[in-house]
Amino acid sequence: LNICAEKAKDLPEYASILSYLIYCAVVFPILKCVPGVCPTSLSYRQQQVERSGLAETLVMSLALLEKQLSAKLQLLHALQILSSSSVVNCDLMLKAEGAQKICFYMNEPDPSGQVLFRSSEILWNLLENGSREEVAAQLSIVDCVMVLKEAFLHQLLRGYRHYDQQLRNDLLVITSLIAECRSASLTESGFAKQLVFFATVPELKSHNPLIRNFKFTFTDEDLEMKKLLMNLLVVLSRDLAAVQLFKENHVMLALMLLVRPSSSDSQPRPKGKHSWTSAQQEELQLQALATLATLAPLMLDEYMSCQANTCLLLLLEWCVQQDSYFGQGHCFHGNGGRGGTKAHLRYCMRLLRCMTSLGDGLINQDLCDQGTIGQLLGEYYGMPAGDEVSVEIQTDALLALSSLCDRDAHRMELFGAEGVEVVVGYLRTAPPRLYSGLGHNILFLSAVDCVWFCIVGCYTTEDMLLEKEGVFLLLDFLHNSFIHLLLCDNPKTLAHVEAWRGRSDLTAPALLLQLWRKEEAEMGVRRDEHGRIAGTLLLKDFYLSRFLSVKVAEVWREVSAELDVEGVRPISPDMEALRSIAQTDEDTARHVLSLQQSILTGKSRRTSRKRNSSWEHHVAKTSDYKILKDSKHLQERSIESSRPREKPDGFTFHSTQIPGLQTTNFCGRVLTVESTPAELTGGPLASTDLALERVPVQGGALKKVTPSNQDMELPNTVTVK
Repeated sequence: LNICAEKAKDLPEYASILSYLIYCAVVFPILKCVPGVCPTSLSYRQQQVERSGLAETLVMSLALLEKQLSAKLQLLHALQILSSSSVVNCDLMLKAEGAQKICFYMNEPDPSGQVLFRSSEILWNLLENGSREEVAAQLSIVDCVMVLKEAFLHQLLRGYRHYDQQLRNDLLVITSLIAECRSASLTESGFAKQLVFFATVPELKSHNPLIRNFKFTFTDEDLEMKKLLMNLLVVLSRDLAAVQLFKENHVMLALMLLVRPSSSDSQPRPKGKHSWTSAQQEELQLQALATLATLAPLMLDEYMSCQANTCLLLLLEWCVQQDSYFGQGHCFHGNGGRGGTKAHLRYCMRLLRCMTSLGDGLINQDLCDQGTIGQLLGEYYGMPAGDEVSVEIQTDALLALSSLCDRDAHRMELFGAEGVEVVVGYLRTAPPRLYSGLGHNILFLSAVDCVWFCIVGCYTTEDMLLEKEGVFLLLDFLHNSFIHLLLCDNPKTLAHVEAWRGRSDLTAPALLLQLWRKEEAEMGVRRDEHGRIAGTLLLKDFYLSRFLSVKVAEVWREVSAELDVEGVRPISPDMEALRSIAQTDEDTARHVLSLQQSILTGKSRRTSRKRNSSWEHHVAKTSDYKILKDSKHLQERSIESSRPREKPDGFTFHSTQIPGLQTTNFCGRVLTVESTPAELTGGPLASTDLALERVPVQGGALKKVTPSNQDMELPNTVTVK
């Protein structure tokens, strides 16, 4: 309080803020009960602290205690308590940029080491209870990364206690979460280079001065750090600059040294030489395999230089032959395969599938030369598919075989009868198993994929498939699950298709027609009573302007979007080029839009002029007899030109003219007839010949009749409009 008073005298404007520092010493006894007083509930007190905004104020007051270590320790302790279980307090601290400010003071001189410990604990609480994205964004700037780098190196090289190793691992976890942020400056600050280097220790020997004072003790904390570093490699692999660091530090070689099968599991370790235990070695081996599945496709040259294919095949053989091996690891990657080599086999097959699916000719040829096709067919078929891990292993094996063969004639011959037997065995999977939830549906689709890439196209394997009724199996699943496959290029297949019968004696053509009708129903195709497609689209003309420019700009937008998704940051000239292309695309779109608007406006104006001209012509006909006469002659010529020249016998032709018609409009097809009023006809019971007595009707068009004296005394009974 004396310190606060001195600062308040110098800077009165901080008095309101400094008054909140009194709470630092009050936060700890606030949870204790005072004798003789009825205490309030803990939740009520926490709620009042949250509403007061105390956490935000304490973060803002960190700058006032630069040289007051004891006061700062109390303040950090208070922030640690406030952020331990309150989301509101964490949000208030992040609102005041608490993660960034606490990180800045992390490496201040402190003989007790409490500042670093309290700061890391607060950052950990913010990551757990606050917004991870906000924390990562605040810590991703270069200054914070440099502070974390110094703190990590200090704990790594000078920390020898168990407490120091735990704090080191906590800082590494925080760094891993920061690395997931695309704007993190790990590569620019040099921190990524040092982390990649330590990820290769102790597998690779180095003369780097950083490890002069570094001692690897092979404890559980060192094991945890090793696994965190490998996990960090996966996170950093999104950045191409980090991939270059992997190549420079020989990360591929270090991982392959961890992956190679151990031949001395039963031999005791030499005295005086520290190394990983069997359980630790197993965990690192599985972690390295999972890491290689992400890193190996990015470093193909290093993968081949390390003879990784040979190492993988040796590991596959070790996994099959080591029936007496009992796994001792309890890591995350050992889930589903503990107590044996199934976990190793799972990640090894996953890595093999990832590499073969790249379609690299050199890698696939090297695998085929080493007999991978026969090894996969001979060792992994027949494995019980009763659990999810076994199904995943067999699925990856089939996908790897599909990628290796890839319609190559020689490799399909290597696939041979044994491969056809394997595929047919998977095609005989019972339909209920496809819905078991263990992944048998994916396994079956992998078998169909294997048929297409390993069997179709080679008449030898196709004949083997036909002999084993493979077409019948495919049609059965086509009937039940609507899975399609084109295998009819082989002339021998047609007989099998024609001989197949489904439920209710359903034939293959009928089944295909059902599928066709189902596809039409989903597409909304309509047919008439004769089976013809009805409601086809009308042919319309569309005016496309700058179509090629628009499509090229669309391709560039997709390229830019893929770069953003993969977290790739182009160099400055490329970034400038992308921006200019985007700007040109926007200008082109505006130009096309204005052109479309002008076309629509012009069409609207032409329609309006045509409507006005038609109305003016109509008005002219009703007011000028000469114009009406000319229009009449034009209509007559049009009618005569549309008539046939020859008149067939036996037909009656009626005149289009009504003699004596005195109207200003042209006669149309519709005539409105007004009936004679009832008072003149006498109603419905009167004489029905009254109309004939008034208006003579002789058939055909109306004719003019000379009225008699009696007719002159009565009005016309029929009026035609």
